[in-house]
Amino acid sequence: MQIYTSCYDGTVRLMDAEKEIFDLVVDSDECIFALSQPTNEANCLYFAEGYGGLTIWDNRIGKRSSHWVLHKRRINTVDFNCENPHIVATSCSDGTACTWDLRYTDGDKLTPLRIFTHDRALQSAYFSPSGSSLAITRYGVCSIIKITTFH
Repeated sequence: MQIYTSCYDGTVRLMDAEKEIFDLVVDSDECIFALSQPTNEANCLYFAEGYGGLTIWDNRIGKRSSHWVLHKRRINTVDFNCENPHIVATSCSDGTACTWDLRYTDGDKLTPLRIFTHDRALQSAYFSPSGSSLAITRYGVCSIIKITTFH
C-alpha cells in the first residue's frame, strides 16, 4: 500500500506502508497546504502550493505540468468530484470556496464555475459521494450546498 503525504515544509513524499519507506516526490520552496489525487489520473498529484496556487505534478516526468493562482490566500482543501473528476472544489482562507472545471483553461488562468463566499476563512470543501452536493466548513459551522450537475 502506498500513500502520498504533504507538508508545510514544501515536500510531498510517497510512503510504502509495507516497506516503511518514505520517498521524496516533490521538494518545493513554497508551503504545501493540501494534496489530492483524482481517481482517473494515477500519475498526477494536485496540491495547494504557496498562497492561492494549485499545482499539477506529473510523476511520469517528475515535474510540474501546470500551475494556477486561484485564490488570494492559501488553499486549505482540494477535492475532486467522483462523478466528474475534471471538476474540483477548493476552499480558501480568503473566505471563498470555488468549483472549477480543469478542462477549460485559458493558458495560466482558470475561471471558477461557482464561487461561495463567507465572511471568514473556509477550512474545507468536499463533494458528497454522489457529487451533487458540496459540504463547506469554517470554524464551528458546516454548510451543505446542493450544486447543479456538471457535464
